[in-house]
Amino acid sequence: MTGSALLILKRAPVGDNQDDYEVLADDVVVGRIMKMQVTPRAKPCFWGIGHSHLDGRSPPTYGYEATRHDAVVDCAAAINFCVASHCPQMRVVPGPQ
Repeated sequence: MTGSALLILKRAPVGDNQDDYEVLADDVVVGRIMKMQVTPRAKPCFWGIGHSHLDGRSPPTYGYEATRHDAVVDCAAAINFCVASHCPQMRVVPGPQ
């Protein structure tokens, strides 16, 4: 990915799970957010980012949050960290409010 990338959340149901989303940047899937049945207490929303651009990365590449909104915020922060630290050719910009 080069240039600016706007993060987009796209519904991508798997089986019966209708709360499953792909996180896209420049039409490339860079992460996933979904509700899961087995999670840490009071944190049913899982987020994870892809590993194709994460060599040498130390911060978490996945996590659990109480709401989908919080999962989106954490996922975006992880992607932005990756962009700033390991992928200087890729820049993620915030979407419209």
